[in-house]
Amino acid sequence: MPRKKRSNITVFAVLATVTILAWIASDVYRRLTAADPQVIPVAVISPLTPTLDAETLSTIERKDFLTEQEISLFVPTGKSAPKATPSPAGEPEATPSSSEESESESLGEQ
Repeated sequence: MPRKKRSNITVFAVLATVTILAWIASDVYRRLTAADPQVIPVAVISPLTPTLDAETLSTIERKDFLTEQEISLFVPTGKSAPKATPSPAGEPEATPSSSEESESESLGEQ
């Protein structure tokens, strides 16, 4: 006796049911193993006041503004790499040795 083929609707219904059951099981597992929500401090939750501080706004208006010339004179104060100093130009001079110094002193005494 030949077996009847299952209809496409039956296959779809079985797969959909298995998918839904797996989805529910994973959601239940996630909710049971989830950490408790973090407690947010009251200072963070408190609402902001929508009023503008007129005193602060007036101090902003009174700030000094620099001109382009003053900005170009600005020198950063951050640490910079030390620059190498150039060596003196010309040939190095010979320094007298200790024997030459003693000879010149002895000649100068006479």
